[in-house]
Amino acid sequence: MYILVEMCAANIEKGSRPVFEKLEQDPRVDVIDYGCLSECGLCSNTMYAFVEGEKVAAQNPERLYDKIISKIDSIDQ
Repeated sequence: MYILVEMCAANIEKGSRPVFEKLEQDPRVDVIDYGCLSECGLCSNTMYAFVEGEKVAAQNPERLYDKIISKIDSIDQ
């Protein structure tokens, strides 16, 4: 079973690309980028993704990645 991580293409271009690229290498994850996830207010202020439908946000890519991995680890147990 893959864990679904959804990311906004605009947010990826804004700075979360390293997160997307790392997640692509994780065999547990199916990471998908969408043109828009309809979270424009959030997208303009922070970096974010949806992990199995739950919003995860952080102020920088390193913290976002850590929070996503923590969420994935809690699901993958």
